[in-house]
Order: sequence, then structure tokens, then C-alpha cells
Amino acid sequence: MNYKIIDINQDTDEWLEWRRSGITATEASIIIGANPYETKEELFLVKSGQKSAEFKNNEAIQRGKDLEPVVRDKINNHYGENFQPACVQNLEYNWMIASLDGLSECGTQILEIKCPTNFGSHKKNFSFYQGCGADDKEVEMYGMPQYYLSQVLWQSLCVSAANILFVSYLSGNFKVVEVNPNNDYCQFYIDRMKTKCLEFWQEVQEARLKHEN
Repeated sequence: MNYKIIDINQDTDEWLEWRRSGITATEASIIIGANPYETKEELFLVKSGQKSAEFKNNEAIQRGKDLEPVVRDKINNHYGENFQPACVQNLEYNWMIASLDGLSECGTQILEIKCPTNFGSHKKNFSFYQGCGADDKEVEMYGMPQYYLSQVLWQSLCVSAANILFVSYLSGNFKVVEVNPNNDYCQFYIDRMKTKCLEFWQEVQEARLKHEN
């Protein structure tokens, strides 16, 4: 394996501190400009220690937390798998970290769970594909916004996943998208993310040193 599992529970103080040690999937989506909720500039201030992190919790976020174990059990029963939540860190690039909703026993499959209030919120964001060299067939493969696809591809990068199950769950109904992170299109996107995130992390490290001194 090219990663290690970090023995901490998600949504704890220890977990929040661990997140400072690298770039998470959500943060990767911010760095490449795919996250509509935070800017790269705001994230830089937090990661460099110039601003305190604010972890928001609202009705939608709490709903997702409450439903996640229920959905994971349903997916495990349906697929005959044993996905379990895990915090992981890449061994070669220890700043690549991710909190997974589910990691298979074999360690090569990832489960990502979303619990939207309506499936319309998970429609394709076609602006994502502009200029990325994807043809129409590839576009049809992934029916999710860039915000989500960037997250799962970052997770796959951390653990070199062979397959990703992206699950949207609403009122007992599932929409499952299987993402192959190893096709040419995903590899193009992953390489772009890795480059931008490495540059960001190096800038963060330099700013931390200046701030500490």
C-alpha cells in the first residue's frame, strides 16, 4: 500500500488538528477553484496559521452526518462489501490526506456518500469539462458537479484507488456513480490537482515559517 491509516475518529479535536498536517479532499477542491463555499485565499490564511479555522455545522451537514452510517450499511449489504470510514495519509507525499466515508477491506475501493435534499443538486456542471479534453462520451460517465468529482479524485490519489463509488441518497433511493480514476481523463485532472496543491502546500510551509519567526 502507498498509504497508511491514521487511527483517529473523524469529527474530534484530534481529527481537526490532524487536518492541519496536509491537504484534504475538500481543501483540494478549494485550491483548484471547484469549491463554491470558500476561496483559495481564505484557505491559505487558515493553513498558514494566520486565521483560525471555522468548521460550520448546519441542518444539511448534520443530516449528512446522521445518515452516513445508515447509507454505508445499505451499500455494504447491497454490494456485499465492508466499507468502513478511515483517515488516510499518502506515504510518498505525507501532505496528501483524506477522511473517507468508506474504504473497502482490500483497500482499493473508496465510498463517498452524499445526502442531498434533492437529486437536482447533483446535476452535471458542464463548465467543469470545458478545456479539459473530455469528449461527450466521457462527460456522460460522471453525473456530478466538479466540487464532488474533485474530492473523490483527490481521495483516490491518496490511496491509489482502483474504483470509487459515489452515492447520493435521498428518502430511501440511491443514485450510484462508479468512477474509474485511472482513465485518461481522470488522470489528467488528478495530475492538475496534484501540481496545484503541491504549489499551494509549499507556499503554506514558507508562510508558516515566516509567521512563526
